[in-house]
Amino acid sequence: MCRRGTTTALAVLMGLGIPAAGKVNSSHPQCNHDQKLTIVTTGLRAAKITPGQVDPLTLVAAVGDPMQIVVAAMTIAASRRVGVLLAGGTQMLAVYALAEAIASAKNLSWCPGRVAVGTTRWVAEDTTGDTVGLAKAIGPVPLLATQLDFTHSHYPQLQAFEQGYVKEGVGAGGCAIASYLFRQWTSSQLLTQIEQLARHL
Repeated sequence: MCRRGTTTALAVLMGLGIPAAGKVNSSHPQCNHDQKLTIVTTGLRAAKITPGQVDPLTLVAAVGDPMQIVVAAMTIAASRRVGVLLAGGTQMLAVYALAEAIASAKNLSWCPGRVAVGTTRWVAEDTTGDTVGLAKAIGPVPLLATQLDFTHSHYPQLQAFEQGYVKEGVGAGGCAIASYLFRQWTSSQLLTQIEQLARHL
Protein backbone atom coordinates (compact mmCIF):
# COMPACT_ATOMS: atom_id res chain seq x y z
CA MET A 1 0.00 0.00 0.00
CA CYS A 2 1.25 3.50 -0.81
CA ARG A 3 -0.15 6.50 1.04
CA ARG A 4 -1.11 9.18 -1.45
CA GLY A 5 -0.06 12.34 0.40
CA THR A 6 3.68 11.82 0.62
CA THR A 7 3.75 10.22 -2.83
CA THR A 8 2.15 13.23 -4.50
CA ALA A 9 4.49 15.41 -2.42
CA LEU A 10 7.43 13.52 -3.93
CA ALA A 11 5.90 13.87 -7.41
CA VAL A 12 5.58 17.64 -7.11
CA LEU A 13 9.04 18.05 -5.62
CA MET A 14 10.69 15.93 -8.30
CA GLY A 15 8.64 17.63 -11.01
CA LEU A 16 9.96 20.98 -9.78
CA GLY A 17 13.49 19.62 -10.16
CA ILE A 18 14.18 19.26 -6.43
CA PRO A 19 16.30 16.20 -5.51
CA ALA A 20 13.74 14.68 -3.16
CA ALA A 21 14.08 10.95 -3.85
CA GLY A 22 14.69 9.10 -0.60
CA LYS A 23 13.88 12.17 1.50
CA VAL A 24 10.11 12.19 1.97
CA ASN A 25 8.59 10.50 5.02
CA SER A 26 5.92 7.85 5.26
CA SER A 27 3.41 6.51 7.75
CA HIS A 28 5.29 3.21 7.53
CA PRO A 29 7.93 2.51 10.19
CA GLN A 30 10.37 2.07 7.28
CA CYS A 31 9.60 4.40 4.39
CA ASN A 32 8.71 2.63 1.15
CA HIS A 33 10.98 4.82 -1.00
CA ASP A 34 11.30 2.41 -3.93
CA GLN A 35 7.53 2.08 -4.31
CA LYS A 36 7.03 5.85 -4.15
CA LEU A 37 9.79 6.51 -6.67
CA THR A 38 8.37 3.96 -9.12
CA ILE A 39 4.92 5.55 -8.94
CA VAL A 40 6.29 9.07 -9.31
CA THR A 41 8.62 8.36 -12.23
CA THR A 42 5.83 6.47 -13.99
CA GLY A 43 3.45 9.40 -13.48
CA LEU A 44 5.94 12.03 -14.62
CA ARG A 45 6.80 9.99 -17.69
CA ALA A 46 3.14 9.40 -18.57
CA ALA A 47 2.44 13.13 -18.24
CA LYS A 48 5.52 13.90 -20.41
CA ILE A 49 6.95 16.14 -17.68
CA THR A 50 10.63 17.02 -17.72
CA PRO A 51 11.66 17.77 -14.11
CA GLY A 52 12.47 21.42 -13.57
CA GLN A 53 10.96 22.45 -16.91
CA VAL A 54 7.22 22.50 -16.31
CA ASP A 55 4.63 25.08 -15.34
CA PRO A 56 3.78 24.39 -11.66
CA LEU A 57 0.02 24.43 -12.31
CA THR A 58 0.42 21.88 -15.10
CA LEU A 59 2.56 19.78 -12.78
CA VAL A 60 -0.03 19.70 -9.99
CA ALA A 61 -2.84 18.95 -12.43
CA ALA A 62 -0.88 15.96 -13.75
CA VAL A 63 0.65 14.35 -10.66
CA GLY A 64 -0.32 16.44 -7.64
CA ASP A 65 -3.10 16.66 -5.11
CA PRO A 66 -5.91 19.28 -4.98
CA MET A 67 -4.87 20.11 -1.40
CA GLN A 68 -1.44 21.22 -2.59
CA ILE A 69 -2.65 23.92 -4.95
CA VAL A 70 -5.25 25.23 -2.49
CA VAL A 71 -2.80 25.50 0.42
CA ALA A 72 -0.05 26.93 -1.79
CA ALA A 73 -2.41 29.67 -3.01
CA MET A 74 -3.57 30.41 0.54
CA THR A 75 0.06 30.58 1.67
CA ILE A 76 1.02 33.05 -1.05
CA ALA A 77 -1.94 35.31 -0.27
CA ALA A 78 -1.76 35.10 3.54
CA SER A 79 2.00 35.69 3.65
CA ARG A 80 1.46 39.20 2.34
CA ARG A 81 -0.28 40.14 5.61
CA VAL A 82 0.56 37.64 8.36
CA GLY A 83 2.90 34.86 9.37
CA VAL A 84 2.00 31.40 8.08
CA LEU A 85 2.70 28.05 9.74
CA LEU A 86 2.28 25.14 7.33
CA ALA A 87 1.35 22.31 9.68
CA GLY A 88 2.62 18.98 8.44
CA GLY A 89 5.72 17.09 7.42
CA THR A 90 7.19 16.57 3.98
CA GLN A 91 3.77 17.21 2.42
CA MET A 92 3.98 20.81 3.64
CA LEU A 93 7.55 21.13 2.41
CA ALA A 94 6.17 20.26 -1.03
CA VAL A 95 3.49 22.93 -0.60
CA TYR A 96 6.17 25.50 0.31
CA ALA A 97 8.16 24.57 -2.81
CA LEU A 98 5.01 24.74 -4.91
CA ALA A 99 4.09 28.19 -3.54
CA GLU A 100 7.59 29.39 -4.37
CA ALA A 101 7.35 28.00 -7.91
CA ILE A 102 3.88 29.46 -8.55
CA ALA A 103 4.86 32.89 -7.24
CA SER A 104 7.92 32.88 -9.50
CA ALA A 105 6.17 31.53 -12.60
CA LYS A 106 3.14 33.82 -12.29
CA ASN A 107 5.06 36.85 -10.99
CA LEU A 108 3.05 36.97 -7.75
CA SER A 109 4.26 38.85 -4.70
CA TRP A 110 4.60 36.87 -1.49
CA CYS A 111 6.71 36.93 1.66
CA PRO A 112 8.49 33.57 2.09
CA GLY A 113 10.26 34.92 5.17
CA ARG A 114 6.89 34.88 6.93
CA VAL A 115 6.30 31.19 6.16
CA ALA A 116 7.53 28.23 8.20
CA VAL A 117 6.78 24.51 8.20
CA GLY A 118 5.85 23.04 11.57
CA THR A 119 6.02 19.31 12.18
CA THR A 120 6.66 16.72 14.88
CA ARG A 121 9.98 15.37 16.08
CA TRP A 122 8.83 11.97 14.79
CA VAL A 123 9.02 13.38 11.27
CA ALA A 124 12.12 15.50 11.84
CA GLU A 125 14.03 12.62 13.44
CA ASP A 126 12.78 9.86 11.13
CA THR A 127 15.92 8.13 9.92
CA THR A 128 14.04 6.50 7.02
CA GLY A 129 13.48 9.96 5.49
CA ASP A 130 15.43 13.22 5.46
CA THR A 131 13.13 16.09 6.37
CA VAL A 132 15.94 18.48 7.28
CA GLY A 133 17.87 17.65 4.11
CA LEU A 134 14.74 18.17 2.05
CA ALA A 135 14.09 21.57 3.63
CA LYS A 136 17.67 22.58 2.74
CA ALA A 137 17.28 21.30 -0.82
CA ILE A 138 14.17 23.42 -1.34
CA GLY A 139 15.48 26.68 -0.14
CA PRO A 140 16.24 26.42 2.77
CA VAL A 141 12.82 26.40 4.41
CA PRO A 142 12.30 27.51 8.04
CA LEU A 143 11.47 24.21 9.75
CA LEU A 144 10.13 23.82 13.30
CA ALA A 145 9.55 20.55 15.17
CA THR A 146 7.68 20.02 18.42
CA GLN A 147 9.30 17.91 21.12
CA LEU A 148 6.00 16.26 22.05
CA ASP A 149 6.65 12.82 23.55
CA PHE A 150 4.16 9.98 24.06
CA THR A 151 6.58 7.51 25.68
CA HIS A 152 4.77 7.69 29.03
CA SER A 153 1.25 8.00 27.67
CA HIS A 154 -1.43 5.80 29.23
CA TYR A 155 -2.79 5.09 25.75
CA PRO A 156 -1.17 2.51 23.45
CA GLN A 157 -2.65 4.38 20.50
CA LEU A 158 -0.48 7.38 21.39
CA GLN A 159 2.54 5.24 22.21
CA ALA A 160 2.39 4.05 18.58
CA PHE A 161 3.95 7.40 17.65
CA GLU A 162 7.07 6.40 19.57
CA GLN A 163 7.23 3.10 17.69
CA GLY A 164 7.29 4.80 14.28
CA TYR A 165 3.80 3.78 13.19
CA VAL A 166 2.48 7.35 13.25
CA LYS A 167 4.62 10.45 12.70
CA GLU A 168 2.26 13.34 12.01
CA GLY A 169 -1.45 13.56 11.28
CA VAL A 170 -3.90 16.44 10.71
CA GLY A 171 -1.34 19.08 11.58
CA ALA A 172 -0.28 17.51 14.88
CA GLY A 173 3.10 19.24 14.87
CA GLY A 174 1.63 22.62 14.02
CA CYS A 175 -1.00 22.30 16.75
CA ALA A 176 1.65 21.35 19.31
CA ILE A 177 3.82 24.29 18.26
CA ALA A 178 0.83 26.63 18.54
CA SER A 179 0.07 25.33 22.04
CA TYR A 180 3.57 26.35 23.07
CA LEU A 181 3.53 29.72 21.32
CA PHE A 182 0.08 30.82 22.49
CA ARG A 183 -0.43 28.91 25.76
CA GLN A 184 3.19 28.30 26.81
CA TRP A 185 2.36 24.63 27.40
CA THR A 186 5.30 22.29 27.95
CA SER A 187 5.29 18.89 26.27
CA SER A 188 4.09 17.26 29.50
CA GLN A 189 1.26 19.78 29.87
CA LEU A 190 0.22 19.19 26.27
CA LEU A 191 0.28 15.42 26.85
CA THR A 192 -2.05 15.93 29.84
CA GLN A 193 -4.48 17.91 27.66
CA ILE A 194 -4.35 15.33 24.88
CA GLU A 195 -5.05 12.47 27.31
CA GLN A 196 -7.97 14.39 28.82
CA LEU A 197 -9.46 14.63 25.34
CA ALA A 198 -8.78 10.94 24.76
CA ARG A 199 -10.65 10.06 27.97
CA HIS A 200 -13.70 12.00 26.76
CA LEU A 201 -13.63 10.07 23.49
